[in-house]
Amino acid sequence: PYRFLPGLDHCCGNIHMLTGDVEGAERVYAKFVDKLRQLKTKKIICWCSSCIVRLKRILDEYEEFNFEVVSLSQYLTENLKNSDFKNDHVNIAGERTFLVHDPCKIVYTGIDHEGPRHLLENIAGIKLVEKKDDPEKELCCGISSPGMHTNSMKKMECRCLDGIRATAAD
Repeated sequence: PYRFLPGLDHCCGNIHMLTGDVEGAERVYAKFVDKLRQLKTKKIICWCSSCIVRLKRILDEYEEFNFEVVSLSQYLTENLKNSDFKNDHVNIAGERTFLVHDPCKIVYTGIDHEGPRHLLENIAGIKLVEKKDDPEKELCCGISSPGMHTNSMKKMECRCLDGIRATAAD
């Protein structure tokens, strides 16, 4: 059986950490992990890159989990061959060029270097392009911390957007 745990009602505490509320982060994280353990499931599929990184790369050294954590695109890619997904389920008018901007946390920590690429490659009419030859070396876009070091973040954001524009992706 599948269960959906929506948004901030089930938060890993990353938002609290970004605002400097360490106690709040610990409180909501503990509630989140308790809820995950109560589900007694073998696999947790995370939409949020912060949750994935906190569970798989930061707190897994201190916690023992009875479940595997994967990103949504990892889960979908893993199960694509077992599904009835067909190109005719998606209507792309003519060929369109797509660029995937990966959440840097997932790439930098080595959790998922592929993202939704395998899924998109299975849709007729989609051509994938990359900003660089090696997506693992992609630099931060600067968007995750707009309230801190604003000038630096703005420069990162502009550099990232320039790279995206250079690909001419639709």
